[in-house]
Amino acid sequence: MHTAWNDELPHDNIDWSEPTTLDNLTPALTVRMNTEGETEATDKPRTIGLVTSPPNRVDDFIEGHSRGKIAVPDYYKDFSDLEAPTGPSDEQGRETTLTPVILEGGVRALNGKGRYSTDEFTIHDCLPEGAIVRRRINGENYGAAFIAAGITELGI
Repeated sequence: MHTAWNDELPHDNIDWSEPTTLDNLTPALTVRMNTEGETEATDKPRTIGLVTSPPNRVDDFIEGHSRGKIAVPDYYKDFSDLEAPTGPSDEQGRETTLTPVILEGGVRALNGKGRYSTDEFTIHDCLPEGAIVRRRINGENYGAAFIAAGITELGI
């Protein structure tokens, strides 16, 4: 399976859908959404999308939407210590958020279960749309994952 950047699907026993285009995004990204996985970070369907769009389209998306970078923890267990970034609220009083466990899932999707090097990963906060987790190995594009934003009630 060709993921646009690397010729094999990532590890971590994640099941992926057929490629679909997220037309609600500008520019639109083509992804394979997770259908299930075996860890808490990957078992919530349709929260992580393995990007199959070319790297330049991901660059354009990041350029147009990034609000900054989120530090990648040294270990998977430390994702739970991240403060969940929040985005703007809508007229119904709901805000967009990126939960740490789903951000961890994006790293797992591109790396698997084993150790990882934080300098290979960049997480871009692109709320309210979501986030992009990008991996580069030796300066070369390896892959990217789209993280869907969650919606939370603010009680307004």
